[in-house]
Amino acid sequence: MVLRLLDRPIAFHRCFVPVAESVAGAVWLSQLVYWSGRGQDKAGWIYKTQQEWKEETGLGRSEQENVRKKLRNKKVLEEKEDGLPCRLFYRLNIDRLFELISLQARADAGADQYAGIQHTRMRKTSKQACRNLANKDDGNQQANTETTHRSHHKPPPSALESEACSVSCHRRWCS
Repeated sequence: MVLRLLDRPIAFHRCFVPVAESVAGAVWLSQLVYWSGRGQDKAGWIYKTQQEWKEETGLGRSEQENVRKKLRNKKVLEEKEDGLPCRLFYRLNIDRLFELISLQARADAGADQYAGIQHTRMRKTSKQACRNLANKDDGNQQANTETTHRSHHKPPPSALESEACSVSCHRRWCS
């Protein structure tokens, strides 16, 4: 009995994950690719019920609809309703799929090109942000420096505070 359950594994193409924006989407798209060359329609349309997709992929109705919507928006999937009773047909735009995969591959190659390169103009630091929090009311410069130094162990400032932090502040307190 258990071996019968393990009889029909489903494989998916890892390169479909960025295109479909999820592993579930990649599974569904892999099944669409599989069936696209096996239909009897010369124009490439295939028909499958929602239940058939669920049996093959394990994806429920809402998961299927979300995947289909993403793929339609990316022009990878075409759908049409036809027949009496009305049925939903699917067609893969293979050229668009390859275009998106190629774009992703080039982007990945560009990222790999810069991986591991340490930028010489950026200094590694454990400090996440800087603030010029010196006590301006106190005339004692030593007390100001100590107060500011201790202040750097507080959580990072908000985006607005970070923008207000000047270059001189950064050089003086974050170096």
